[in-house]
Amino acid sequence: MLAGMRLPGPADLAEFCQGVIRTCTNDLERRRAFYSRLTNNYLTGTDGLDSARHNVLQEVIKESSADLYADGMARFGVDVDQQYGDDLLDEEEAVGEDAQRWWHNSRSGKAMAKAVEWAHVWPAAVLKVFVEPGEGEVLVRMLPNTADLGLLSPNVPEWENQEGLVQSFSMDLSSFERRVRHRPYYRELMRTALATAQPPDGRDAMPAAFRSIILAQWTPNLIGMPSGGALGQTGVELTMADPQSREPEVRLKELWVWDDAMNDYRVVTMMAESALLVDDHGNPLVPKAHPFFPVILDPLPFSAWSVPVMVGILKMQMMHESFLEWITHVLGMQFDPPLVATGVAGMLEEKLDALRSPGGDFTNPLPQGKVENFAPAMPPDAFPMLSELKQMMGRRVGRPPAMTGGGDPSRSGDQVIHKALLSAGATLNRAMAVEGAVEAVATYGARLRHRINHVPLRNPADGSEFLLNQFPEEFVIKVDAHSISPIAQEQNREKIMFLIKEGAITKEDAIRLLGIPQMDRMARKARRLGRAQAALAKQRMAIEETKAAAKMESAKK
Repeated sequence: MLAGMRLPGPADLAEFCQGVIRTCTNDLERRRAFYSRLTNNYLTGTDGLDSARHNVLQEVIKESSADLYADGMARFGVDVDQQYGDDLLDEEEAVGEDAQRWWHNSRSGKAMAKAVEWAHVWPAAVLKVFVEPGEGEVLVRMLPNTADLGLLSPNVPEWENQEGLVQSFSMDLSSFERRVRHRPYYRELMRTALATAQPPDGRDAMPAAFRSIILAQWTPNLIGMPSGGALGQTGVELTMADPQSREPEVRLKELWVWDDAMNDYRVVTMMAESALLVDDHGNPLVPKAHPFFPVILDPLPFSAWSVPVMVGILKMQMMHESFLEWITHVLGMQFDPPLVATGVAGMLEEKLDALRSPGGDFTNPLPQGKVENFAPAMPPDAFPMLSELKQMMGRRVGRPPAMTGGGDPSRSGDQVIHKALLSAGATLNRAMAVEGAVEAVATYGARLRHRINHVPLRNPADGSEFLLNQFPEEFVIKVDAHSISPIAQEQNREKIMFLIKEGAITKEDAIRLLGIPQMDRMARKARRLGRAQAALAKQRMAIEETKAAAKMESAKK
């Protein structure tokens, strides 16, 4: 799988791992600063500390994210090796339904939806799969700050071929004490932790977009809290969303490095400020695979990272903000226009102030006096330019006007839908990239559950039970019919209806493919109805055969 490296013995392991960590994190501060700036751009819509009048940037990205991934529509199937043929067809259905329930019940789909949104903003949004301590449940969560993850070979685009990955995170002292309580060098670890622990500064805050992810519920040894800054400096509008914690935290580095001697990854956790090892063990999750999965919309052939989609529309957002500022200035001049008075005697400033007040008037003894306002006219293209800028931003993220309801108003509804689908090529390409990430994460999570889950599954054909770990381990979770993307789902609708009409698929399959509300319950009803109809047809056939046999007996007599 990987060329890998042979790790040294215990005496030299800490020094070796420190060298690998330094290589993986050599540009950590630069990347943190870059991610902080991108995060601030997205949340405020400006390149400064104040929020934009209208954050079109966030609006367009959320619309694009909704086109690429709809969590409630995700449906899974299972692929196994061809050597099994159709022998496991019914079991495949049960495993696919189990994976689908796990995906939604564990909120893995919610984490993926958040990752798809932030994949527009960052060079990559990264998900991590882990087992919740105590509960033993497999969970998927997004790293709060991808800048905290360093790669040994950032020039290798395939993340599954990364030989070393380092996650920087922090942990409060009480959690750290529980983690190292039974270590033989407990006193030395706690002495170092107490000496180096410090409260998080402003850089360690999470943006408001991550408030829905409660870090305290994550297992600290696998996820932890973000060690690098996400927001950096924040304006007044984001201050309340910036968690202010003064509890001292211990900074840690978790290294996943390929070890040729083990033919698998080795997991080493070290204290960031010293060479002390906190943990050193083999891969506790899925063999020969690490648990980090990127969501990248526009992958590059020469890098593990990408150029964020948001970078291409950021300047358009700045132009939009500039136009709004100009329009606001002109409207202000129209509502409170400059006045020019000629031939007016007396104290001019007081008289003009009177004119600007409700019911204000004054007398003027000079017959030729007059007062004029010089309100500027609004340029005729001012407001259309705002709409054009938003359309330009939409086209840049793969959402041309045809996809947003623009175009010829004389066309029928079906024609508009077909035109929108024909113009959705860029969005569909990105949806396929998201689908690949969903399948990779779901397959890893399902295989991990395959190793630890002992809850029996039920065969939908005969009702017999089997354990997930009795199913072939090399299975792959696939997204059924590109169901995660609403656009792909719309493209499939006519095909599904044609297959139903031709009798090529069952009603149960049609319900699952269409993704209608209460899908699982209705699919079970359709399954029972199909069985009842099959039994009724069998009874009718038996009756017809009995009648035919009776007629033949009568004919012989």
